Amino acid sequence: MEFNSAEFAWGDLEVVMLGRVLARLLEVKYKVTRETKEIYGRGNNPLGIQEGNKKYEGEIKIGQSELESLITKAQLLVPGSDPTDLPQFNISIAYEKAGALRRDVLVGVKLQEFEKGMKQGDSDMEISLPFKCLAIQYNV
Repeated sequence: MEFNSAEFAWGDLEVVMLGRVLARLLEVKYKVTRETKEIYGRGNNPLGIQEGNKKYEGEIKIGQSELESLITKAQLLVPGSDPTDLPQFNISIAYEKAGALRRDVLVGVKLQEFEKGMKQGDSDMEISLPFKCLAIQYNV
């Protein structure tokens, strides 16, 4: 495999959620966690590591205008609802630079919570949307 020192930058990122490119995207992060357990036997050092379930989760930070769009979309489906009521959906995260494209897909995303708020001196509202998902497909 050839090493290339060019890295993707924030300007190379595009996130598509519920059919929309997020314009007021401020942060995105996602991860996979694998449960592990040390296996012991004779002595007091582990003899091995047993693997268990995987867990997928992340967080998107957006501006208020994006949140208001999510609220509107949720209320179109069910009046009086909010983004945590949305059915599971996929998020596409693409990194593209000089013709090199990497796309990850977060499958079966379910938003967990959101909070609106501001403090003195704020010029805009930033909202964090933590989520869980069923899988992360890398480089699709």
